[in-house]
Amino acid sequence: MSTLTLEAHLRLLYPNERAFLRGTQGTFWTRHERWSMLRVPVFALNTPTQAEVRQALRRALVVSCLELPSATKPANTVIYLCRHHACALEKLAAAMRRNVRRGTAALTIQPLSAEHVLQHGYPAYADTRRRAGLSDADRRSFERRFSERARSPANVYLGAWLGERLIAFLSITEVADWVEFESLFSCTDALKYRPNDTLLYHALRHYLVESPRALVSYGVRSVQSWAEEGLHQFKLKVGFEAQAVHRAFVLHPALRPHWRAASGRRCCGAC
Repeated sequence: MSTLTLEAHLRLLYPNERAFLRGTQGTFWTRHERWSMLRVPVFALNTPTQAEVRQALRRALVVSCLELPSATKPANTVIYLCRHHACALEKLAAAMRRNVRRGTAALTIQPLSAEHVLQHGYPAYADTRRRAGLSDADRRSFERRFSERARSPANVYLGAWLGERLIAFLSITEVADWVEFESLFSCTDALKYRPNDTLLYHALRHYLVESPRALVSYGVRSVQSWAEEGLHQFKLKVGFEAQAVHRAFVLHPALRPHWRAASGRRCCGAC
């Protein structure tokens, strides 16, 4: 089990201390994109104080966090969580059992170093980003992303090898007693070996049976589009539960008049 606290992990990941700040109840606000901050861990659902939101808005134009839904803050997305897992193959759905058996027989599943990812992981990264229709499938974006993640030993990887070729890898963050599956990457021409199902099965077995953690998280569904049905069903198939949550976005006060003029709606003043 990782001995790194979330704060220690963030200090390694963000050498510039203005890129993160302490929240309440063990949370932190971190730089998410150029002008925004996101509360972590993402699965924290307590309501932040107005003071910490104001403090975050001194460093960003937009901040966001998740909360439990309420009458005034309805569910607008889901977060994928797993606290227990039926890791025995015979307890999985037939299609999942078949896929895992095929992948386990054909592939070598093993941990990867950051150096292995940087040396061998680009084809899987590029194929995955292209399948998603994203514009950052270039090598420079790949190297920047994983060079930055290498700053913290809490960022680890599990890979699927087909002979000498790395055809898929899972990017993971291990902190204290919880784990977050950050992203899964795979080569398009090797999907017939079912590396995605196989990697997630072995990762969940490790973190919930062999080296148990309290919780495994696998991201949040986009609030902009509910067209990700295939990815949603995939996460449910491998053992995650979709918990309904409210994702709040808070604009810097200077931007709120422009938002109201453009949308005709009020922006909430706190998460």
